[in-house]
Amino acid sequence: TALHLGASRSDARLVQSLLMRKAELNPKDRDGRTPLYEAARVNAVDCLKLLVDAGADVNAADSSGVTALIAAATPNHERCVDILLTAPTKKSTRRVEEDVDGWTPLHWACRQRSTNTVKLLLLDLKANKDALTHRGWRPIDVANYHG
Repeated sequence: TALHLGASRSDARLVQSLLMRKAELNPKDRDGRTPLYEAARVNAVDCLKLLVDAGADVNAADSSGVTALIAAATPNHERCVDILLTAPTKKSTRRVEEDVDGWTPLHWACRQRSTNTVKLLLLDLKANKDALTHRGWRPIDVANYHG
């Protein structure tokens, strides 16, 4: 959609214009990804903030179970992670997402060697440092393997 395009290109003016025209907030592309996911993936902080403020579903997952928070669990995306962690959610508790392989945002942050994101996830989200993937890997195992 145009909203996906605006988010993936970090075009906050386009995103804002589409939101003012009441564009659908959570449309999914053929892979199940939302505009919020795209904004998180490319570190489009302004677009992500606009989408969150408009009420985008921060817990929406793509066809592989990847959420915007998982997409943002990469180096230099800490502002996106922080926005997603503090975003209001319609659910009484935010679920700790995991993808189809059992990887949590903490596993992905360890995989990407994103130290600041690891800290945010552990301190703010109280992420489970002992969570196991379907292959039995803890986040520390992922960090050790990927150095």
